[in-house]
Amino acid sequence: MRARAGSRTLLAWVGLAFLAGWILCGPAVAAEKAAPPAKAGADGASPAAGKSDEGGGSKIEKTITLIQDRLMQLQNEEFQVSMEALKIQQAGQQGVDSPDKARDELAKGNTKPEYRAYKQALITAASKWQNFDARFAPLASQVKGLEREREKAPADVQAKIDDVTKKVMDKHRSLLERIADLYERCAEYRGALQTYQMILKDVPQNKLAAERPLREKIAGCYKGMGDFKTAFASYKAIFDGIPEKDRMKDKKIGTAMVDCLEKMNDLKDALDLCKALLAATPGDKDLTNKVAEIEKKGGGTATKGSSGNTTGTGAKK
Repeated sequence: MRARAGSRTLLAWVGLAFLAGWILCGPAVAAEKAAPPAKAGADGASPAAGKSDEGGGSKIEKTITLIQDRLMQLQNEEFQVSMEALKIQQAGQQGVDSPDKARDELAKGNTKPEYRAYKQALITAASKWQNFDARFAPLASQVKGLEREREKAPADVQAKIDDVTKKVMDKHRSLLERIADLYERCAEYRGALQTYQMILKDVPQNKLAAERPLREKIAGCYKGMGDFKTAFASYKAIFDGIPEKDRMKDKKIGTAMVDCLEKMNDLKDALDLCKALLAATPGDKDLTNKVAEIEKKGGGTATKGSSGNTTGTGAKK
């Protein structure tokens, strides 16, 4: 009974959240489309149209208008897809006490009927969003085309290109994140990884450092798949990007690396790194217990494992 009440509440919240987004975003697009045209010149053409031969302003503006029209259509469709996907998820959650527990049990290979039903429901919901994103994806290609023409356009048209590009790419990313999250929640890590990588490929090289949460998700997917070597390398790339004086204080990434080293049976490197983390945060109970746990496994006398001396963190020089 509590599960059904919670489901209804969740459905209501999603509906309200979607409506709020529509109220905020929909009118903005509509207002832009309804704005009065620029004052015509002597020949009756708008200033942008007058520059069409020079910068293609008129043609680009027509493309922007088409994209805005399609955005509004898809915005209406998204609400329906959202409700359908949510109902599927709610049905799949019947009999599952905790989604987090369900994910962990599925990762362990638990094949109880309620867990299989939960996984199938989330995969079906992800598929619905993938089908929706497939209808949205052409807009992403169109705005990339606009970006290539941006330098040829007048300044006011460049601003419009920037605005519509942000709207489209932000929405495209949010759809991919939703799909990846559904896969991740049912321990379908390969599908989640592929989707997160699709997001990452659109991130400019000079903005990668700001994408730590996304890169952590990717590393976590490798870890969930049992590819601890690649997971460790992914975590270490994040670790190496942290200022050296702060690295050992980053318990989250540090312990993720320790866990990967343990899984690869590289107990010596795991212990060295764990001790270095503890030295940076003296008295930390979790790290103290972890050091003792690794030592008990033989980390204090173990030889280096298959990962090699890869920590490069000051724990070992």
